[in-house]
Amino acid sequence: MIELHVLGASELRGDDNEELTAILSQPKRLALLLYLHLGRPRGFIRRDRLVAMFWPELDTTHSRNALSKSIHHIRRALGAEAIVTRGDEVMLDGAFIRSDVQELEQALSSNDHERALELYRGPLADGLFINDAPEFERWLDQERERIRIAAANAAWVLADKSRNDRRIGEAAFFARRAFSFTKEEEPALRRLMSFLESAGDRAGALRAYDTFSEWLSAELDAEPAPETQALHKRIREESQPHFVEPVSPVDAATIAAGTSAPTMDRRRSSPWIPIATAGAAVLAVGMLVIGLSSAKPPPKAVLDPHRVVIAPFENRTGNKSYDAVSAMAVDWISEAVASSGIVSVVDRRAAAAQAGLVVSGAYSMKGGRLKFQAQLTNASNGTILRVFIPVSAPLDSPTLAFDSVSLQAVSAVAEATDVRLGALSHTAGRPPSFESYREYIQGVDAFAFHDEKGSVRHFMRAYELDTSFTTALLNANAGILNGWAGNDSITAVLAARRSSLSPFNQLWLSAFEAAHRGDQAELFRITAELARQAPDSYFPFVHASVAIAIDQPRAALNALLKVDPDRGWMKNWYDYWYVRCAARHMLGDFGGELADSRIAEKQYPANFAVIMCKARALAALGREKEVDDVLDRAAAMVEHGTWEVGSPFAVAAAEAEYHGYPAIAAKARKRTMNWLASQPADKMSVEPDLFGPAWFYLMAGAWPDLSRRAKYLRARDPRKGSWLAYEGIAAAKLGDRAKAMRVDSVLQGLATQEGDKVFGKMPLPISSYHRAEIAAGLGDRDRAIGLLTDAFANRLRYTVYMHPNPAFASLWKDPRFIRLMAPRD
Repeated sequence: MIELHVLGASELRGDDNEELTAILSQPKRLALLLYLHLGRPRGFIRRDRLVAMFWPELDTTHSRNALSKSIHHIRRALGAEAIVTRGDEVMLDGAFIRSDVQELEQALSSNDHERALELYRGPLADGLFINDAPEFERWLDQERERIRIAAANAAWVLADKSRNDRRIGEAAFFARRAFSFTKEEEPALRRLMSFLESAGDRAGALRAYDTFSEWLSAELDAEPAPETQALHKRIREESQPHFVEPVSPVDAATIAAGTSAPTMDRRRSSPWIPIATAGAAVLAVGMLVIGLSSAKPPPKAVLDPHRVVIAPFENRTGNKSYDAVSAMAVDWISEAVASSGIVSVVDRRAAAAQAGLVVSGAYSMKGGRLKFQAQLTNASNGTILRVFIPVSAPLDSPTLAFDSVSLQAVSAVAEATDVRLGALSHTAGRPPSFESYREYIQGVDAFAFHDEKGSVRHFMRAYELDTSFTTALLNANAGILNGWAGNDSITAVLAARRSSLSPFNQLWLSAFEAAHRGDQAELFRITAELARQAPDSYFPFVHASVAIAIDQPRAALNALLKVDPDRGWMKNWYDYWYVRCAARHMLGDFGGELADSRIAEKQYPANFAVIMCKARALAALGREKEVDDVLDRAAAMVEHGTWEVGSPFAVAAAEAEYHGYPAIAAKARKRTMNWLASQPADKMSVEPDLFGPAWFYLMAGAWPDLSRRAKYLRARDPRKGSWLAYEGIAAAKLGDRAKAMRVDSVLQGLATQEGDKVFGKMPLPISSYHRAEIAAGLGDRDRAIGLLTDAFANRLRYTVYMHPNPAFASLWKDPRFIRLMAPRD
């Protein structure tokens, strides 16, 4: 069965899962296949109709010949019987092909809206354009619109269902997903705003308006329609929560600043008002009124966001004998928040409290139990940061509810004060236990300082303490720095619990599964959505890294430019600048790369990754004196992590040679060789998988030394195919064709299902890449280009070190090589 995926990037695979490039590489063939498959009415189509649609500029004879050739190529790829003819009519036999569009339509017809959303990965045949077939383009636009609207409607169905079932977090997720399909349409924006308002997320509604308004101004130099502005104004004015029939409102800023507040009249009670929180639809009691007093407001004080006031909970039971519960709740919550060490808890009555956060709430009697509802408020602007999930306790044991309220207070305060926590922890569903949250915080701190093992250890401990805290488990699975491959056993545990995960975490799990399959296109799509939903997390960085791997540096740069590198997850994270500079370099923006490396250098003056980016940019620009200066600085630095002192030397040598600056290359190459010669024997006895001595010899073009190094490594570890590959590359560059071809033959066998008895197996794209290096070294450019093309077709990960690789020197000026290395976005 042929698999056709055309929702988003186009993929076409045969029975053996091989990509059918003969069709994918020819837009008009792909377009014809798409129309034969999806054109309505389904069935036979007259040839006259097809030639008029796809070759309107040709006469009858030439257009029919063009159609016949295209049908011939489709038959060769799909099978001789895939296209059926009947007189002057042709039809694609549906028994030979299955597509994601068909699956989506079937899912919609059976009301499986979640499956439909899983299938909709982007516009139909995204990027496909036939410039001389206007009728086909009109048809394609109509189909794209039809499917897009159907996907949006499916998301709205799920949003409404989730809201009705009081799963408000999911409801908001699906509503935003629906809007993302129609985000340039103002009625869709108003629908989203109204939906979020009805779900209690007025802040989300206001943010949606602001984002749309900024886009409209930037793209069209326009502003939202009057009706949209009116909706925004109404939501903004009604966004402050309040008591029903309050007697004496209290200003949160007044409480936070420590000023005496008027006493609430506790003799009057009011009905509970249904509102929504981030986790579920809840019944909220009247709370402290924020900013509604008609009296002249006090002068604004400077409030400290790391200080919190726990305000007295209002007794709404109508029974004064429960007044003491308020003081008990304050003491209990204050102790928990203070013990967390996240913020300082201050007495609201203190003259210099100046707290930026206020925890406030109320309790009432319902069904023979006390029900507690609380919230966290930003005292500076009155914004409610989180409405807590309500909890209840027996009338005679109210403290049984305090642990839950305290836990929610700790997590809410943590998220409000550290964007790294708030960026992801809100996706976990209910808040974790206090001990688990504390471990999670330590895991985040370890991540910030590149302590991968420490971060994973803390994340796993957080999950062990509270097995409902799947966000911690997902963080642990990422391994943060391990190439985002994840752990298969943890992925299996998460997959078994998929239905219980939040929509965000389900998406996160799907990313691990895509990474495990090696499906980079799907990983790119998923991480883009994760980055959109959690812009303050590390997902924008992950998405940028995936974009680099599939040679889409513009997408990588766009993702990183939206992130503030001085705050949140990217603070103290030098890899941000490394990936950003790599994106600039791949785009040929060496000036931009140099400017970015200089900014990074101020923050990380002794970091080899940053220094290497600077050396690379200067070498590409041919600035010999500045290259010498930066390499002098590198020579005086202490080694750091993965990167060696030799890294900037070797990279500068390769870049300078590639860009035509032989004098710079010669000096950098000499530095590389001198540094390698100076290394102690114990250090040269090992070869890391990344950036070891063999790689330095390769980038310096030191072929005799690479040959000797490869033989040394093979003697120590004769079963590792990578060392054999280095030996073959050196042999090719040194003119030993017989040896190079023997290595090529072994590498070819490593990529087969059986592998090799001595060397085991090697992934096909890696094998093809090394064989391309050997072919290029032998001067066989056609074969080298073919092998490189195959490697990329089989999902070879792109790196910024490929284009200046001296093994490819014979290809550097070949237009085919230049096209292969060019950005794909």
